[in-house]
Amino acid sequence: MDKRNTVSKIHPLSVVACVLCVVFLESCFLVGWKPKPVLAQKTVKVQPDTEAVNLNLLQPNNLPTDGSVITADTISQTKLTTPSFWWADEQFGGKLLDNWLAYPSKGRVDLVVNRQLWSLLNYLGRYAFINKMGNVARDYDYNTRVFNQRGKPLGAYTCDGNSMCQVEVCIPGQVPLAGKVSAFCQLSQN
Repeated sequence: MDKRNTVSKIHPLSVVACVLCVVFLESCFLVGWKPKPVLAQKTVKVQPDTEAVNLNLLQPNNLPTDGSVITADTISQTKLTTPSFWWADEQFGGKLLDNWLAYPSKGRVDLVVNRQLWSLLNYLGRYAFINKMGNVARDYDYNTRVFNQRGKPLGAYTCDGNSMCQVEVCIPGQVPLAGKVSAFCQLSQN
């Protein structure tokens, strides 16, 4: 009997998936990215803010001049602009992240992603993006919400101020593992 016939074949997509995992892990080590632990508890659930996103603030001359809202286009002439998501955008966002609206007084950032590129991501890709960007925002004590360019809620990374954080991916028509769709995921667009 020929030994070549007894070896099971490996599906090409399995090889690609393994290579992508290794490349991802290696890149995490190269850039020094270390995810913060997200604790899962059944008894406590942190909820994202249910205020609708105001995409009009991204239009020219609509941004308040008092510093109450910061976007990707906000640049301080005297100091480092915080929060700063430029590096994280370069590392994790690529062409996916279009812009953001950070609200320093609310401790919240609303990320606006490219709707078409978001639709190409599977659940794990969406979760990974929200988790990575949420970890960056957490360094500034910000909660993160993710929207498309039309204001549709796509996901959130929310912490309770301690170490309890939660990642939520909004999937239309599907009930999450927790068994209940959050009020955030049910927000309607403007």
